[in-house]
Amino acid sequence: MNKVIKQEKDRAVQNYENILLALAAETYKGIRLLDLETTDADYICFENDQINRTKIGDWMCWLKTQEKNIYPEDWPDVYEVLSIDNLRQMKEKEAFQKNYRSIYKDEEGYYRTYSTTVSIIYVGGKKTAIMSTIDNTEVVKKEIKQKNLLSSAASIYISMHVVDIKNDVMESLKSEEHINHLLGGRKHNVQELFREIMTDLTDDQFLEGMMSFVDFTTLNERMQGVNNISFEFLGKISGWCRARFIVVDYDEHHQLNRVLWVVENIDKEKKESNELRYLSETDLMTGIRNRGSGERKIKELIEDNHQGMFCLLDIDKFKSVNDQFGHGVGDKVIIEIASCLKSSFRKNDIILRLGGDEYAVFADGIIDKQVGVTIIERFFDAIESIDIPELGERKITVSVGIAFKTLEDDNDFEILYKHADHCAYESKNIVGNAYMFYEV
Repeated sequence: MNKVIKQEKDRAVQNYENILLALAAETYKGIRLLDLETTDADYICFENDQINRTKIGDWMCWLKTQEKNIYPEDWPDVYEVLSIDNLRQMKEKEAFQKNYRSIYKDEEGYYRTYSTTVSIIYVGGKKTAIMSTIDNTEVVKKEIKQKNLLSSAASIYISMHVVDIKNDVMESLKSEEHINHLLGGRKHNVQELFREIMTDLTDDQFLEGMMSFVDFTTLNERMQGVNNISFEFLGKISGWCRARFIVVDYDEHHQLNRVLWVVENIDKEKKESNELRYLSETDLMTGIRNRGSGERKIKELIEDNHQGMFCLLDIDKFKSVNDQFGHGVGDKVIIEIASCLKSSFRKNDIILRLGGDEYAVFADGIIDKQVGVTIIERFFDAIESIDIPELGERKITVSVGIAFKTLEDDNDFEILYKHADHCAYESKNIVGNAYMFYEV
């Protein structure tokens, strides 16, 4: 062969090799180049736009030195797949990737994880294995955290589905048997699926709210600027639940692409919350509202333009009951008066114990004086029927002051209370059960 031609050919081969190496340098900091005929290997790294070679020597000898750096459980497999015999069996253009862990950990305590990619080419007529290794610890850490998060979420939620809004399809990650039965394997036409399933599973009193919540035509607008939205409802099968849409990703126009639909059972939480709320708002001796919750509720009604009859009352000469018969009997009297109030007023009226022997009532919507008289006299009849053996012939009587809140006046709660309190004081001048209305 002409010497000049041979030089040009060798230069072309060398250029071809350098081009391959330069392309690899776009992804990897370095590669190992193994001559599968001689088993000699080079380590080639890329620094300052220069290709620098370091002789590794015999591949299998070098490979054995790496055992001390690789996680013990991963080492046998790494050694087998990267052995010279295994690499020689590969054909040109074949490639594979091997993932393995190092014995070293990063600052968060995760094992450093690497991926080695092997491919076969012919360089200068020689069958050559190119091996490039990257540190993918961060990628693996992210995957582990996502799996842990998903596992944690799976323990919380009774139902998890990914909704692809653009393609109108839903994939199940976790689902209760009764939900799977209702779905029947269906994944498409998501809007109708949601309406059908949630109609079957939602208690009627929450159905209208649920239909609005699962309306995909408004979902993008409702989720602007937030990562998730939720809706609490009473389920027909699972009790109290909390449904939630969570953003997965957006498209290039920042429109929702995919969302996660999850349902959490909060029945126990709700019952505990309701119990705590009941305890915080209830007078434990009588079972009616305490002063804080009762006054707060009345103020809310007044601020919301409710009309009504407000009553203040206390037990006449209650101190003498405690002094003569003891506090145990006095407690029975307090409980009986509360019971008379509950039986005389309506269920939705606000009945509260202010403290000691004092009570208050707001009868929502009652602004007619004659109706008010009927209610109070019914209350007095109930008091007449109180039977506490320890009292003997002693009768229990109360003094009541009454003021009306109407749309025509601008009285707030404090003024209403002042008017009723004045009347309750005046009614003390009347012997026996007595009441007095505030007159403007």
